[in-house]
Amino acid sequence: MNRIIALFLTLSIALVSCEQKPKDNSSENLEIAEKQEILIEDAVNFSMWKQGNNTYIEVPQSYKGAPTSTKYLLVPKTDTVPDHDEDIIIIRTPVEKMVCTATVHLPAIEMLNEIDALVGFPSTKFISSEKINERVKSGNIQELGMDSKLNMETLTSLEPEAVFGYTLNGNSQDLEQVNRLGIPVILQAAYLEKTPLGRAEWVKFIGAFFNKQELAEQKYKEIKSAYLAVKEKVKTTENKPTAFTGVVYNDVWYVPGGESWPAKLLDEAGVNYLWANDSSSGSMSMAFEAVYDKAAEADQWIGAAQYKSLQELLQSNERYAQFKAFKEGEVYAYIKRINENGGNDYFEAGTARPDLILSDLVKIAHPELLPDYEMYFYEKLK
Repeated sequence: MNRIIALFLTLSIALVSCEQKPKDNSSENLEIAEKQEILIEDAVNFSMWKQGNNTYIEVPQSYKGAPTSTKYLLVPKTDTVPDHDEDIIIIRTPVEKMVCTATVHLPAIEMLNEIDALVGFPSTKFISSEKINERVKSGNIQELGMDSKLNMETLTSLEPEAVFGYTLNGNSQDLEQVNRLGIPVILQAAYLEKTPLGRAEWVKFIGAFFNKQELAEQKYKEIKSAYLAVKEKVKTTENKPTAFTGVVYNDVWYVPGGESWPAKLLDEAGVNYLWANDSSSGSMSMAFEAVYDKAAEADQWIGAAQYKSLQELLQSNERYAQFKAFKEGEVYAYIKRINENGGNDYFEAGTARPDLILSDLVKIAHPELLPDYEMYFYEKLK
């Protein structure tokens, strides 16, 4: 009898052991399967993945030179927050009340039909969006002062669930104070992307905080499709007009580097940008003479800031008249969508709609390719 019991126990242990091993493997496979990467096609400064109902986002650089990445964990308001690293920022979704601190955040919010969630904004007079301006006038969006000095009393009274902000160097006293108040800060760093489509894809980043991933994906797909369709037309062209951009500010002419997104747009529009071979992704500070030496005979001057006429441009600096592009009236400025307060939609909607900017540039450089298109942001100065 003892031998029978011993044999039974031995078989039982063996069976349990055999059952536990595949169970552990199955558990590991399930954990891996639950982590689902979200496709990011063109942006390089953020990644996203789903795990169960939660969304994880990592931004390698929330500002240029950031020593560490910024991580967000988006958890539905009805769910329990899972165990997480100490440095991760918890956001309860969907965000229903928020504050934004820059106009570049607004186009995506409008595309995602979430403008009702916006309750506060600094310098509201510079907002270009008609729909958002209506909410400002009705009092649904409160003025928060200047973006570099937010009215914290008004901000806290609005009880936002999150503040969408940005920083160029990581030193923002206002955003640090918001953090100390216990309000999560979401840093949008699309400006660090090197391609126009990369910047536009940040609609997916913003969409995640509203549980609008599918809509954000759809919007980006439409923008990219329109962008690539215009880019495809340019492939048939053989001649590329030479061009330069920018104007003088306080004796300094800021020229976009060859790896910057404005340079990328000019290249894809079939323009021979004179600084295309430069390796910098920001802007270069140059003297008037240095720009003139290279661009005096350029065919076109694309992006003469916000000057509204050739005469106004000349009044600011009479030396502009020396450029061939000025003499021949081939000067273009992004002035078509400026409101009465000086808010320019080029710097608002343009960041999210590179397809429209590209179309404008193609219309300027190769008008025969888009015969029926009317420029959206740019105008030819007269």
